[in-house]
Amino acid sequence: MSTDKTGGRAHIAADRQVTARKRLFVVTGAFSFINALISGRVNAEDHITVLVLFCGRDQVRDLTRQIRMIRKVDQIRFLHDPEQYRSVLNNRDWAKKLCSAPDEVRMFLTHQTWLHNRLFKHYPNARITLYEEGLASYYPGLVDRIHAWDRVDAVRTHNYLGRHVPVDTNLHPDRFGGIDKAAFLRSLAASTLEPAEPDTRDLDAVVVLEQYLFKKGESVSIDELAAEYAAAIAQIIQRGYRVLYKPHPRESTPLLDHILGQLPQGHRSRVEALPGGGMVEQRLLARPAAAVVAINSTSLLTVPHFLDIPAYRIASDAPLRVASGLPVETRGMVWNHVAMTARLPDVSALPDPGEPTAAPMWERIHALPPTDRDRGLQALASSDFGADYAGLVRQVMSEDTEEVSFDLFDTLVTRPAHEGADLWWLLDKPLRDTVPAFQRFSDARRTVFSRMAADAALAQEETPAETSLTELYAFLARRLGWDESQRDQAMAAELDLETRAVVLREAGWGLVAAAQAAQKPWFVTTDTYLDGEQLDRIALSKLPDLPLDADGQPAVYASAAFQATKASGALFGEVAARRGVPAQQLLHVGDKADHDVANAIAAGWQGAQLPAPAAAAEAALPQLWQDVRHERGTGLVRGLVESHVFDNPDRLDLDEAMVGADPETIGYAAVGPALLGWTRWLLTEATGRGIDRLLFCSRDGYRPLQWAQQLAALDGAPAGLPQMHYLFSSRTAIMPMFSADPARAAYTEFVHGLNPNNTPRTVLETRLGTEAAARLLPSVTAAGFAPERPIGGPRREEFLAVLGRLADQIAEHCAPAADRAERYYRHAVGEAERPAVVDLGYSGSSQRAVNLAVGGQPKVAGLYFTTMEHNTEYAWINDLEVAEFSQEPAFFTAGALLEWLITPGFLPECEGFVDDADAPGGVRPQLGATPQGDPIRDQVGRGAERFFADALERFGADVWQLVMRPRLWTHPLAQLFSQPGRADAMALGAGRHDDRAGAAYESILDYWPAGKKARG
Repeated sequence: MSTDKTGGRAHIAADRQVTARKRLFVVTGAFSFINALISGRVNAEDHITVLVLFCGRDQVRDLTRQIRMIRKVDQIRFLHDPEQYRSVLNNRDWAKKLCSAPDEVRMFLTHQTWLHNRLFKHYPNARITLYEEGLASYYPGLVDRIHAWDRVDAVRTHNYLGRHVPVDTNLHPDRFGGIDKAAFLRSLAASTLEPAEPDTRDLDAVVVLEQYLFKKGESVSIDELAAEYAAAIAQIIQRGYRVLYKPHPRESTPLLDHILGQLPQGHRSRVEALPGGGMVEQRLLARPAAAVVAINSTSLLTVPHFLDIPAYRIASDAPLRVASGLPVETRGMVWNHVAMTARLPDVSALPDPGEPTAAPMWERIHALPPTDRDRGLQALASSDFGADYAGLVRQVMSEDTEEVSFDLFDTLVTRPAHEGADLWWLLDKPLRDTVPAFQRFSDARRTVFSRMAADAALAQEETPAETSLTELYAFLARRLGWDESQRDQAMAAELDLETRAVVLREAGWGLVAAAQAAQKPWFVTTDTYLDGEQLDRIALSKLPDLPLDADGQPAVYASAAFQATKASGALFGEVAARRGVPAQQLLHVGDKADHDVANAIAAGWQGAQLPAPAAAAEAALPQLWQDVRHERGTGLVRGLVESHVFDNPDRLDLDEAMVGADPETIGYAAVGPALLGWTRWLLTEATGRGIDRLLFCSRDGYRPLQWAQQLAALDGAPAGLPQMHYLFSSRTAIMPMFSADPARAAYTEFVHGLNPNNTPRTVLETRLGTEAAARLLPSVTAAGFAPERPIGGPRREEFLAVLGRLADQIAEHCAPAADRAERYYRHAVGEAERPAVVDLGYSGSSQRAVNLAVGGQPKVAGLYFTTMEHNTEYAWINDLEVAEFSQEPAFFTAGALLEWLITPGFLPECEGFVDDADAPGGVRPQLGATPQGDPIRDQVGRGAERFFADALERFGADVWQLVMRPRLWTHPLAQLFSQPGRADAMALGAGRHDDRAGAAYESILDYWPAGKKARG
């Protein structure tokens, strides 16, 4: 460990009213320090500590000098070795000694987010700014891994040339922003150790930057990389330029020797090695060159952005090969590679000396949208993936591929159905009157191909290679006795349904983006019974771009038009003849191993498989739906989940998962369906029981109320829906109502169970409020209970006995709060004749509190996700209605987990009620502090919300046709609760749950025994 403490602090004049801020900068070098410094405001009076990672010991002197030249700092600390900072960054005492209680931490953003999470947890009150550290900061999805995201004020990147912008800007536009270019250049100039004369030029030279990709895994050898460099350098020299070879600034490698060994003798003298240390931008600032060349270095963007010197790529697939071997970087490296390949020309486009060298680059980069608005790059970023998908990208971009063909259905577009035919179930009710009573249209539609084939066989007629949709419906009309109008009505209904349901498949479009980036022509080859107009309406119109042939016509080759299919292999021959490209240089990408891959290869093409989402889901999570009998809606809900979660089938870490390996997937695949099923059930149950007002209990009922209001607005919703309102409630808010009577106060554990792991102070504060706790604690302490120590199981009854003796005092103190609560609940019930409380369930105390407030007139029902036996018993004793959506036993083992998954984490608790003459009923809720952020919970919520939005978008009013029993709606969630995989538990394991009124635990795993066991 190296230390420098000689930097001076700015003097703070006594007469200036300035509060010095304490800031910790975590950097990797000069570029990083400059970015940190200008990513936000820094006052002259501020105290700055710099922690440097990833820096060799031989660089300490120069880097320390550069940092001091830019800005005085309090101290600079270096951690050199990975093993050193892995252990040190776990040490809270070390972190405190480094920088005690900083106001802000500024740290480079990189894929190694474990560094961020370890460091940030040591400074829980510090605000955070993340700033760029090269192209790794542009990787999609990084911020989702930052546990302290709620404290991140800004993410600052250079957004090079206004074209290379993080795609995550779309998710967090309020936090992502640029870094000031002029300020960077000023600091860059100030940090140059040996500036050259201002008129020195290297305009007859091209700077080639060394990259040690051969050291990142074993995918690329040094000789393979040297061959690509040598080929590029030869092209540059043949153009008439000198080559200035810039070694890597931090690592010494023998790459140049290997390159020279592969160059002709006459070319070697044209290559000059520059000094290895320092940033290439510093040299080029003083000595401009004609261009800069590399494979995928950040400098290909920094140099044009800051210095107006053009950049050219070395054509290479090395980044894709390396990406395949680095799971944590695979998506990011592929995304950057495709983005840069599309926007930067390779060295073959470098103009001759004397000609403007910038034109090819500017023409290409400005022909495309910024990366954050590029639909293809958005598709690539849409989900994480591994080596298999990276291999597909590499195959699409390969020099061996001249043109790329794509299948359409299940490859470029998808349906929200486990099987395509499942979608026809949504036509059963609309077309009910066109078929005989108690017969389903979907049954006739599903069997039409086999019936037509059997009919033709009986008539000894040949069947065409492809049958049109019009012919299918003509056959159905004859069998079902339809007239022409009924036939047209049914076919129009199917076309409308398909048009609504079919959407772009992101993983498929990401491969199209790769083909476009490599400037390869692409086209569609598909088996379909749709004619051209129908195909365009249902599917082709969903593609961001339409492939065109040389005549400007859609390059779409459909079996219906050619009467040749992929299934038979004949369509590949027809297409190859029309493309005019040797078959072996054509690549076809599709979802079926037989029709798309085997038949393409048999026709002499290349073939590659992008498995359909449903097939990928069954392969990745075979146990999730094993031995489950499906119902009408299951295939559609399951298909919706599969089309999103397995849009890209190459998801990571699913070998040890039951539902998903990340919180957002768990929210989408398990929480979303369960919550939608419950919300539908609430509305149908309420109308069936004649409920005229639903009161959704606060926090747990927040999301169900939002969803219920949207469902109620859809066509097809049940008639006579009740009014819906948000009801502020909590155990803390209603406990005074059950404590205002001494008899009740003496038996508080029967209102809500008392956990002996809690302290006396927590029990009193959460049940009676802080003021009552302060009054009663002396008596509790006098009885031998320490206020801050757990009550303990053996002394639980003794503690309750103490409360029994204090019952009169408790009742007297709680009476005013009870009165305010009762007035609030009476007003909430209003004039309703058949009201019902909606709650997640379990104890049902909110229902009893509202009934207590209204004195039993009217009787208030309770509609629950799930509930406990004592709640139904209370209901029976008191003639109340109770109904529950699910009776799944797994939910009783982890009730707090269910609450944590369903409830948004940003909602403050209702702590009681206060008098307010201007509020309805004369009282208003008193809300507690906003809870501390929990990014894991937020991601779960985001997944659930995305599921609901997708359900509305894909099904519309047909959401009301997703009919199935509760156990199927909740099946994935129940499996998560009872049989989680290790990946599921790891995904949620960092979640935090504040349940002071119920238990003293903080980790969500402490409320989820099966998850704790699965994590190990």
